[in-house]
Amino acid sequence: MENEHVDPANAIEPPRVKPRALTPLQHDDAASRLAQRLRQIRDRLGMSSRQIAEAINISESTLSRHFSGARLISPRTLKALHDLLTAKGIPASPEERSENWKLLNEAWSAEGPLRAHYCGAVRALEQIEQQLEETSAEARDLRAEMKAAEEQRQRAEQELAEFRATHEELTEEQRQRLGDLTTERDEAVARVKFLEDRIQQMEALSRLLVMQQHAVGEVVHAAEVEVARWQNDPEPAPFRTAQASPRREMEEFADKLHRLRSSKDAPGAYNAANALLDDYTPEQVAEVWEILRSWSQWDDAQWLLEHIATSASGPTIAQISKAECFKEDKVNKMLWTTGRKGYEHTVIATIIELRRELREDGAQRLIQAAMNRIPNVAKYRSGNQKRSVLPWKS
Repeated sequence: MENEHVDPANAIEPPRVKPRALTPLQHDDAASRLAQRLRQIRDRLGMSSRQIAEAINISESTLSRHFSGARLISPRTLKALHDLLTAKGIPASPEERSENWKLLNEAWSAEGPLRAHYCGAVRALEQIEQQLEETSAEARDLRAEMKAAEEQRQRAEQELAEFRATHEELTEEQRQRLGDLTTERDEAVARVKFLEDRIQQMEALSRLLVMQQHAVGEVVHAAEVEVARWQNDPEPAPFRTAQASPRREMEEFADKLHRLRSSKDAPGAYNAANALLDDYTPEQVAEVWEILRSWSQWDDAQWLLEHIATSASGPTIAQISKAECFKEDKVNKMLWTTGRKGYEHTVIATIIELRRELREDGAQRLIQAAMNRIPNVAKYRSGNQKRSVLPWKS
């Protein structure tokens, strides 16, 4: 039979095929077990479904369907639940996280490779963020260890200096003791250097992980967009990766300041403090001060306070004193009584507070630093003023 000629104008157009939506939830074993584990997370949180939904920014009805198993949870929401557990101080163990992601991947893989890829990308993002937290915690431990090693080095050097000063002609036993002290000092110096190197490596690793975090975050958003397009859903909002912890950033700044001062790099410490005042908010400056104190770096914390008081730019002490970390501190009790933010007043207030804390050396350093710019400060050199009354309140 000959083929009939069909006029294209009269041809019947085949029906348009709508892009196939991913198959509905199949109540398989993986999805069912995952729903059970989600209910366990809800019980651990001790929160209502409404409270959890508000915390992770989804509707309560959607969350309830996830808990019941009527709807498969999205990778974004599973990660948000893991993050919420961490925020509440009851983080899921690595084994729990791994099992949850394994079950979700099994369930999503049954609905197509695109969703499986999206699931894997979000899991990779969560793993990077976990590494960031672990890196930060390890850096904190290393700083604490380095502080102890520095104290040991200082004790060994002091004892070595005293021994040499009091012994001119050494007996065999004293020579042995001198050798032991020298060895102890050298080992402490080597330990400090090793720890400093490790801390610097951890800081570099943190920077690399943040770069990975942002890159994988972009992949996650692209995968979400493709899944939404395939399902004819509205394009989702950009996937917001967890930002680099502000606390971690301030810890790194505090550590940098401490290392510069420990190495007697006065210009470096001065420039770093100026950068802190120029580039960060009063609350962040106050947090660096609080971190130094929490590490028992009292001299560094006090030096920063003096630098703030004598700096011509950036926040004043009165401004940073309003930060949360000052609420229970002795310094704040004095600063809140000033009622003024004037440069002269904050400097004088700091001098008085130093003397209240019996830190005459710090008071004298601040007086010397401020004398060229505040003539009235000179009269505080003697230390005979009333310490319980601020000068403009008397």
